[in-house]
Amino acid sequence: MILFLSKGWTVFQSVTELFILVPTLLGLKGNLEMTLASRVSTQANLGNLDSMKQKWQMSWGNMALIQCQATVMGFLAAAFATTMSIANSGFDLSNALLLCASSLFTAVIASLILGSITLVVVILSHKFNINPDNVATPIAASLGDVTTLGILAAISSYLYKNESAGGYLLEFSISQFKGFAIFQPVINGVAGNLVAVQASRISTYFHQMSEKPGTRPPDGSSFVSFRLYTHFSENVSMHGLLVF
Repeated sequence: MILFLSKGWTVFQSVTELFILVPTLLGLKGNLEMTLASRVSTQANLGNLDSMKQKWQMSWGNMALIQCQATVMGFLAAAFATTMSIANSGFDLSNALLLCASSLFTAVIASLILGSITLVVVILSHKFNINPDNVATPIAASLGDVTTLGILAAISSYLYKNESAGGYLLEFSISQFKGFAIFQPVINGVAGNLVAVQASRISTYFHQMSEKPGTRPPDGSSFVSFRLYTHFSENVSMHGLLVF
């Protein structure tokens, strides 16, 4: 809805490269929060968030990390959008600067907001004995697209008015098909949410194992994920699958 409404703004009409930036920025940006949720959820399940000191140390360290990641990611997303724009219509310095500034501002601000929300969700889930692997990752993924796109639209519009300064397929599709912009974030987001939950739970399980990396548990079991319990024989071949 935000993309559908904002695509008629002056900045989106004048700097169509923003439509190239949208899916790239949303995709990379969403991965940061989902990996943050997975990383902190693993620490919570390992008992490393029990004391207040551990919570503060984990929060500050991860927020610093995600800000560094967001800065690099924002620049790479802008570089990709600029490259695609050059291949399509040539190089425009003012548009390139606007893309870079908008992408960096959006990535940093959205990471600060969404990272804080993710950490709060993990800590509260752990406090109430809820597995954060099942809660934090989908919440981060769901809020990520809406928040990031809203910030991008607002910041790019502000910079365009004061500085005068997605993907290639999305840019073409929005100009050809009405209503296409509504479906793009939903279609791209649903599958990613499901895979992120699975990856987070598997990551937690492997961190809880006491065996060395690359070895399987002595009881011959593999991992528990999405109510699937897979057993392996001594030669590491699957011989049974129990769904409960």
